Amino acid sequence: MATALDLYAPFDDGSGANATEDTWRRIMRRLGSPGIVRNTLSEGRVWADSTGMNVKVDPLEAWIEGHWGMRESVTTLPISTAHGSLPRVDLVVVRADYAANRLELDVVAGTAASLPQPPDPPRNTSMFEVPIGLVYVGAGVVTLFPDDVKWLNIANGGNPTPTVSDDYALFHDKLSTVRRVDLDGSTSTTLENSQTRGFRMVPLREQTVSKLRYYPTTAAVGGSRTVSIYRGWSQSSLWKTSTFPMGNALPSTVGETTLPTPLTFMAGEHVVVAIYSTGTTTRQQLMSRNLGSGTSNLINPDTSNAYTTMFRTGDYTAPGSIDFTTAGGWTKSQQYPWIAFA
Repeated sequence: MATALDLYAPFDDGSGANATEDTWRRIMRRLGSPGIVRNTLSEGRVWADSTGMNVKVDPLEAWIEGHWGMRESVTTLPISTAHGSLPRVDLVVVRADYAANRLELDVVAGTAASLPQPPDPPRNTSMFEVPIGLVYVGAGVVTLFPDDVKWLNIANGGNPTPTVSDDYALFHDKLSTVRRVDLDGSTSTTLENSQTRGFRMVPLREQTVSKLRYYPTTAAVGGSRTVSIYRGWSQSSLWKTSTFPMGNALPSTVGETTLPTPLTFMAGEHVVVAIYSTGTTTRQQLMSRNLGSGTSNLINPDTSNAYTTMFRTGDYTAPGSIDFTTAGGWTKSQQYPWIAFA
């Protein structure tokens, strides 16, 4: 005997004919992830032009939980007055307001703090927000400059389709330093005692992760290795979000450590995995790419703070925040091990 599903729609008659707004959203959210519709208008670029306490949002089309909206002109959004002595990070969002029955652009103000974090976008029965820009509001500022704004470019449908099967399709890696196919086994990064190595990644879209993966070529003997995960919107101001012991997988096997709690990374933020090793008699080595001194400035430029792989020596055991630049005491490296989140 057939058994009906609990909820189904749309049909001409019967229970499936009662397709409410909530049921419509349940159906339509399966057709694409929320965000800006790719390759339409100006894709909602968020920017500032040094004209005061405001940001601009270029024309866009948005798709959120089955609701579509379009803005055909540049929108100016005001930014609230800066705190007198502390910075904050505001979030520019496109919002589906279920109570007002519309899609809208808005700015959600963050909380001023010495290490400010952006607010979490609400996603509930009243509204659903998609972050499309970050605004760094410095202490006491009265004008926002172009470098104060970061466009997140969160597109409906996710990242562009790869030309080959990517690491997520093959292995369920959601975020990684390098692709698995880029490793040939010729180079390893040694986790030296009393040294911290940091490796930066930037998510292209919102990702919730629960595991850290790595590939040791040599297992550690004795001692310990501690992983700290830092994140933030400026490399010079990253805050610690998780610390846990690193496992010791067998050589030539994928090691996997479950995070203490799952983490949700936002598109465009900096994520640094910092590994501190101490007391090992045989030091752990991780499968890596050695880009060589001739290319180290490509991944660690001298003229900016866009550093990707660095290390620092001494007793540097997971402080609450880090400045992941050379000004923060880090030394540039050209070795980049494979580390992934899943």
